Amino acid sequence: MVMWAENEAGARNKRYLRLDCAADRPKFVQWYENLGFRRIREQVMFEKFPTMFFEKGVGKCVDQIEA
Repeated sequence: MVMWAENEAGARNKRYLRLDCAADRPKFVQWYENLGFRRIREQVMFEKFPTMFFEKGVGKCVDQIEA
């Protein structure tokens, strides 16, 4: 599913794919990092849910920037 989202974002000329997950679930956090996502920030949502935000560069735009 993540690969599909990366391909779809690239096909739509998006520079980044962004997502979030529960920050208090270290296996989820590690899994996204292993897929190449980098941590952007951590924030408590609705005064209750620790949330980690990630992004990953996708598409031709990022390839040109990183070259």
